[in-house]
Formats: sequence, structure tokens, C-alpha cells
Amino acid sequence: MEKITRAKKLIEEANNIGILPSREETIPLSLALLYSLKKSNKNANLLIEEIPDKFRFLVPSMNFISPPKNFVLSIKKPEKTKISKVFYENNKDQIDFYIKTEKGSLKKDCISFKVSPQKNDLLISLGEYKKKKSSSQPLVLNIDNKKKSNSPKSLSEVVIDFLKSLEIEIGKDTATCLLTGLVLSTNNFQKSNTPPSAFKLAADLKEKGAPHNKIINHLFKT
Repeated sequence: MEKITRAKKLIEEANNIGILPSREETIPLSLALLYSLKKSNKNANLLIEEIPDKFRFLVPSMNFISPPKNFVLSIKKPEKTKISKVFYENNKDQIDFYIKTEKGSLKKDCISFKVSPQKNDLLISLGEYKKKKSSSQPLVLNIDNKKKSNSPKSLSEVVIDFLKSLEIEIGKDTATCLLTGLVLSTNNFQKSNTPPSAFKLAADLKEKGAPHNKIINHLFKT
């Protein structure tokens, strides 16, 4: 209970949350967290370069999983140049920036352009997490199903329990991602060690709108 309370506090206090899948199989569950956190009005993003084709049906676009990007236009001022004003005009096909100098001048190679990535103050890791030695690393909240028990819960069950503990309602999009993770980890419930709880969880997720047949078609299409 103490761990849940602390996790809830970390999420409530975080301004920017990054979600990190540890391997491809945890991507659907990471998306389930993303949908839920966004629904709770949290600024969350998925730390992944690209969504594999078989999971593309789970997201409306890449813009959904990535944070807004800050584009920085930098001007390196020559020693005796003084800039008095900077303004822009938003035209139909382009934005023009105007730089007015009070003294001196600027050359084209004085201007550079870069993307400034969003800085996350909380990182939620799904599955096994290898801690990196870095002073600039944000706080890390690891969600995993590794236990000493011979019959641990699936990671999908752990994630759904986590969402319930945060009192976050599971909508259709979240349910679809959770069921995708469950279908993937159990090979569509064909593995001999699939626990009975997985079938009940699947039934609950389908009641919330998760399309089982659609998931199967995307994961196992030839």
C-alpha cells in the first residue's frame, strides 16, 4: 500500500512523464498507460522512435505518442553587434523572422536551428529496467511482474491493478492496448501456462470495448 501511495504521489506531482517500454512486447501496455495518463490530463509521452507496424492500429498518429517539440532558433552575435528587436510574420506558407540590429550586422552562418527535447521529471518503465548512472536522470517508477512466485501475474494484470489503484477509469482505448498485451504474452491464450485469471481479464476488457478479433488480425496476420 505504501508503494502505491508513493507512486500516486509521484505521478500527481510530475509535470512531464516519459513512459519507457523495456522491449517490444511491452509497447501495448506502455500505450495503455499513455492513454490513461493523458485522460487524467497529465503531460505524458512514449519514449520510442517508432511504433512497429503490428501496433500501429493502437494509436491515431505518431503525434499522439510524442511530446510537442520546442524548436530553437539561435543567433550567435558578433562581438560588436547589438540586436534591438526580433519579430515575426505568420504568412500562409511560411513564418518569416525579422532581426533588427542597432549596431553591427549578422551573417547567415550566425544563425542555427535545433530541436529542444522535452525534459521529463518522472520516468515510468514497463518490464525489466536497467538503471543508468546519470546525475541528470529523472525519478524512475518501474512496473514489472517479476516475482519469486511460480505463477506470477501477467504484466497486463499488474498494469491494470496499477491503474485501478490510481483510480483511473479504463476506457476503450486503454482496454484495447491491455488486451493486445495479454494476447501477445499468452500467444492468444494458447500457451499451456496461461492462468485462468487471464481469461477473466480478457472478458472484462472485451466488455469495455476491446476488439479481440481486430487485435488478432493485426498481431498474427500473414
